[in-house]
Amino acid sequence: MSIAIRWCPGPFVAKASRGINKVILLGNAGAEPKMRTYNDGTASVTYFPLATNQIYTNKSGERVNKPQWHNIVIYNDNLSQVAQKTVKKG
Repeated sequence: MSIAIRWCPGPFVAKASRGINKVILLGNAGAEPKMRTYNDGTASVTYFPLATNQIYTNKSGERVNKPQWHNIVIYNDNLSQVAQKTVKKG
């Protein structure tokens, strides 16, 4: 299952957030999302690995597929619930 992780700030971004970069990752989840709760159940964190592929042709003309793994961590409770329902391995 291919998924897209996207975070976009609204049109009015405070000056303090100018140092935040926007990242869009397209790839395959390497495992089912796992959720952990902290602070007596008041805070939750969801995490899962995501594989992206870099495909290029080397000097000898061979096509090379190079995977790169990313550890996705979600601190927002609402996004954690969405990830639990929608993200599946593969």
